[in-house]
Amino acid sequence: MLSVRYYFDKSWAESYKQLYAFVDAHVNRALELTSSSGIEKKSPGPVEDPSQRYILLYEMAKEIRDPIRLRFELINIFLPSHDTTAALLSNIFFQLARHPKYWAQLRETALALPFDPSDPATLSFSALKSLLLFRYIIQETFRTIGPVGRVFRAARKDTTLPRGGGPDGKAPVFVSKGTTICSLPYHIHHDKDIWGDDADDFRPERWAEGKRNSWEYVPFLGGPRICPAQQQVLLQATYVLLRVVREFEWIENKDEVVEYVELQRMAIESRRGVKIALGPVQDNSK
Repeated sequence: MLSVRYYFDKSWAESYKQLYAFVDAHVNRALELTSSSGIEKKSPGPVEDPSQRYILLYEMAKEIRDPIRLRFELINIFLPSHDTTAALLSNIFFQLARHPKYWAQLRETALALPFDPSDPATLSFSALKSLLLFRYIIQETFRTIGPVGRVFRAARKDTTLPRGGGPDGKAPVFVSKGTTICSLPYHIHHDKDIWGDDADDFRPERWAEGKRNSWEYVPFLGGPRICPAQQQVLLQATYVLLRVVREFEWIENKDEVVEYVELQRMAIESRRGVKIALGPVQDNSK
């Protein structure tokens, strides 16, 4: 399906060539700096000694010497964290525009913080993590229209999954080496056996009703392959949402289509975009 679309749309070829050129420049530099011959300063400007700071690309280059493989490993780290945050924020505003009562609650919480917008340092990491309502809004957005639609993994050896087979789906399943398994977080996050009869509804309050099994909610997957950018995504989303709700008193949906129409790209996003209106603050109190 994707190959057919790319056959008619030739612009993607130019786009990925530009991306590869940008990434390859950094990859080649990292391979030079981490070569067995030591650190060589080839470029005119200051070049940091990779031994002085922990730089992810340099650490990857020490283990992966093939420039093509290193290119794709780097893209695999950068693009999901970048696109997931953007798609998540768009989806948050999509949901809030259709459930505006939460906007007022978020704004009340945000204005109560001892935060000076002209000095971001007045807002600490712990303060951002303590904003429960913001966390619940983000988690419920991830659950209902999360940016991660499907994940593929290939079996490195013959193994057996504990459940999934048989008429009732509870019997073990044999997976031979090389078999690709597709996981669909959307179905887990909308399972009524887990989330109740209102599983399809946007209801952030559910997150205050008790803890859940870690594998019932997997927007970043789990285990040893859990997304390393999880905290970065959550922190950035919370901060941006905080700044916006402080600046605008209300939010309103401007899309005649209320339902979420998804578009599958690097992340799941709204095919129709996010059409909203934001009402500016009427006085100077913030």
